This record gives sequence, structure tokens and C-alpha cells, in this order.
Amino acid sequence: LKGDAMKKVLLFSVFVLIFCFMTGCGDKEQKTSSEDIFLKVSELYKNFRLAYERRDKQKAEMYLMELLKRQTEFENHDDPRVKLLYYLANQRMGILQYMSEKYSQSIPYFKKALQYNLDDVDAADYDQDDILNEKLIAQIGLASTYDKLGDSEKRDSYLNLAEKRIKLLESREERYSEYILEHFFFYYTVKSQILQSAGKHQDALNALLKLKELFKYETTNVDSLYPAVVQSFGKYYYRRHEYKEALKYFKEVFDMFVNNHEFPLASYFYIVKIYLLDKAYSEALFLSEKALKTAKQKSGFFSDKKSEALLLFGIGKIYDAMNEKEKADHYKTLAGNLYSPQALEDWWSYQE
Repeated sequence: LKGDAMKKVLLFSVFVLIFCFMTGCGDKEQKTSSEDIFLKVSELYKNFRLAYERRDKQKAEMYLMELLKRQTEFENHDDPRVKLLYYLANQRMGILQYMSEKYSQSIPYFKKALQYNLDDVDAADYDQDDILNEKLIAQIGLASTYDKLGDSEKRDSYLNLAEKRIKLLESREERYSEYILEHFFFYYTVKSQILQSAGKHQDALNALLKLKELFKYETTNVDSLYPAVVQSFGKYYYRRHEYKEALKYFKEVFDMFVNNHEFPLASYFYIVKIYLLDKAYSEALFLSEKALKTAKQKSGFFSDKKSEALLLFGIGKIYDAMNEKEKADHYKTLAGNLYSPQALEDWWSYQE
């Protein structure tokens, strides 16, 4: 899917941060010191932002890590905006680790972010409501991480903290704004996965139904997270091996994006997996050819070389299942010319 809640939240307020870095405060001696700090940090954040926008996660993490190396030196500075900076830096590093599925490594960053007392931050620099919403992301991330690590006590503790904030946001008039909806998406998808892992399938489904209700004004907006909401239902049924029901949701997402001239990689993956299980090879090929045809008609259909390679690799897998080795090898070779063959194989072998 195009972007996700975690990716959008990661970039939230970067421009506010840059503004914050370039301003001073306090008496003259303190102001000079603050300006020196802001100048150093703003350059690192500029590099971090550019690397992330280029989808170069390795360099983005490197610049963020360089900033965090200076944490001990700078975080106790009298200027509350310096504490704000390191709160945000830790929160974002936690997100990066979480997105990379390095769940254990995300824990200390999320926990460090939650430890900061930012009551003295001026609202002109960063709204207290936004700070609490950023902390909400850390709480949800920790709940999800501890669930994956099998620590139910800590999982429930952080999920309960997150729920209190979610209930407050649900009572507000701005609950249907894009920014708040992103938080709802992360919370309810994580909650649903936790409940489903615990065997509470109806409760897990109810969490997704609640999420869908919150997105009721976004059902025609492909640029929103609504397609991800629909896909969450597909994943729910896929994990339950109810493939016919899952297919319905994945196809809805696939059509949404293809009609918008974008390649829906995740839904394509699940649809083909299901078709191969059912030995519905002609349906799988028809779907793939539809994507290829759209790609030829519209430039920018693929977000990157990896997406294009995975479509070609998927077609190769379909021909593999049909025992048509020559055609399978042809498409796999085309895919391998665009992206690492081993990485493609690893991705295709992934099972949720």
C-alpha cells in the first residue's frame, strides 16, 4: 500500500522541528549556545529528512543515530526545545526500528521518548496535544512489540495507556481529520492483531469494524488510509484461512489502486497466493496482465524497481505452478534484472 500510518507519522512536524532548531531563547549566553546546538542538529535533521524522502532508510537511520550520539551532551540543556528535539528523535528512531521489524531494538527508543516531561514546551513551538499524540504512537508501538515478544503483561499495560488517549480523541469534533485518523488506524489494527493472536477472533473483527466506521468519510479517497483499512480485513480473514472472504477485500484494494494507476503490491501478493492455493491459474494471470497493461499505459504505475520486479516475479511463480518452466524462467529473469533474485524469493516466501 502507498505509505502507512507509521510512515506518515514519522514525517509529521519535520518542518516545525526545522523552525525550532533555527530559533534561540534565554539570555544572550544561553541563546548563543542554543543556536550552536540548533545549527548542528538542523543539519542532521535536514540530511535525515532528505534520506527518508529518497526511501534510503539506511542513511536516514545513520543521520538520526548521529544526532542521538549527542543526546547525553545536549538533552539536559536549559532550553525545553532541546528536550523536545530529543524526545522526537527517540520517537522517530523507535518508529524506524519498528518499521524495519527490529522490534526489540525499538523498545529503548520508545521508552526513552515516553520518559520526557515536556510540560514546559511553549505551544508556539509544539502543541501539547501533538506531544500526547506522538506519545500515543510510542505506546501503541510498545504494545505491538511486547505482543510479538510474548510479554502479555507489558503489552496490556501499554495498550491500556493508548486506549485512554484513543477514547479521548474519539470524543472530539476533529476525530475525522487525516492526522487523527492515522492514530486510529495504528491503534485499531494493532489491537485487532493482538486480539486475533489471543484467539479472540470476534473481538478482533469488532476492532476493525470500529476502525471502518471511523473512516466512513474516506471510502472514496484512495490517497487516504482507507485502502489500508480494507486490506486489514483481508489480512484478518487470510490469517484465519478464510481465503474466499479475504480475496474479496484484497480485490477491492487492488481495483482501487489500479484504477488510480498505482500498483498495489501487498494486495497483489495476497491475491496471487490465494489463487495459487486454489490452482486458479488463469485468474492469477488475468490479474497480473491487467497490472502489466496498466503499467504500459501509465508512467509512474510502480513506486520503485522492487515493485515492478515483484510483479514480474509473481508471474514467474504462477508459471512455475503451471509447470511452464520456460515462461517462468523468462519472467524471473526479467525480475532479477531489476532487483536481487534472492531478496525477491525471500519476500515471496513471506508468510504472515
